[in-house]
Amino acid sequence: MSVQPPAARYALNLLLNPGGELLLIRRVETARLGPGLWGLPAGKIEPGETAAEAALREMEEEIGPGHETRLVRYLGPLRDTYYGGIYEIHLFHRHWLAGDVRLNHEHS
Repeated sequence: MSVQPPAARYALNLLLNPGGELLLIRRVETARLGPGLWGLPAGKIEPGETAAEAALREMEEEIGPGHETRLVRYLGPLRDTYYGGIYEIHLFHRHWLAGDVRLNHEHS
């Protein structure tokens, strides 16, 4: 049995502050994908980009530049279980050390 290549690859950031609070961001109601839904700073891994590079890029794009984090654990690549295993997921668990969250236009 051969494994099909993923339809898309995603990098997700699980960010916890020193108090153990998880950062969730909410998509604006006018968003094309997932309007009003809560999620993690995450996004698609672009061609030629590593999962780690995508995770850092998405974090900067969605919550702003200049934050400092420490990688705690990496899990991946994982296949999703909800959509029939067609998506590849890379999860980066990070501790938030410093910086301000400045949401982009896609989040409220």
